[in-house]
Amino acid sequence: MTTKQVEKIVIICLVIAIIVITIMNSITVNVTYNQNTPVNVSIYPEELPKTNTTILDNHYIESPTPDTIEKERNDVVIVMDISASMLAEIVSGNGVSFLDYEKALIIDILDDDEFKDDRVGVVAFGGRAYVISELQYLGNDPALEALQDTVMSISPQGQMSTPLEAGLTMAEEMLANSAGAKDVIILSDGKVVNYASSLAIATEMQENGIRMHFIHVMSSPTSSQTKYEDIASAVDASYAQTTYPKSINIESV
Repeated sequence: MTTKQVEKIVIICLVIAIIVITIMNSITVNVTYNQNTPVNVSIYPEELPKTNTTILDNHYIESPTPDTIEKERNDVVIVMDISASMLAEIVSGNGVSFLDYEKALIIDILDDDEFKDDRVGVVAFGGRAYVISELQYLGNDPALEALQDTVMSISPQGQMSTPLEAGLTMAEEMLANSAGAKDVIILSDGKVVNYASSLAIATEMQENGIRMHFIHVMSSPTSSQTKYEDIASAVDASYAQTTYPKSINIESV
């Protein structure tokens, strides 16, 4: 083999190597891009925490001592709406109900690190109020997973009204002996039946030092103020609209 033939082979090999490296770099770039591309979020709870969507300008749970290393322990009651209106499809034809979306949001909330040192209870209202879970620490995985499974298994039947006042009353009773900070997170489609009674209970809770956070579960945002938002405003509670299929970020300051 002559020297010129050897040089030609070397040049060909170099060209092939450059082509291969270029292709590999192109593949790497494409893979990275695909991983960062936003994807549609389903209502399945294991997928909701993967989103980076923050739908609140304020914070649900506010620590009163932001400069300290150790966060004050909270006792938190989640109040969920299981009335008949929650069984309707949140988007016509997609098979996902308001209740499905609400449960996924609650699973997402429970999974947040903000609650790992807190005691959390769950109350449901629909026709009347129900204790889903008494206050318990969620610092260990079995307790958290058991509560999440309980929430996901809720399947109300029949035509039930929306007695928000009953859910608030049960939450207040659950927090009666709490020594630390007390928070109640209410999730509902906002179709309040008895505004006066609900406002009276919410006012009493505010006077007893309970902080309330109203989450309005919706299919699309609205600028019209509802009775649900009126109650939140009257007792200086936080209020936020959450629209399918967005998830919730819980933050503390």
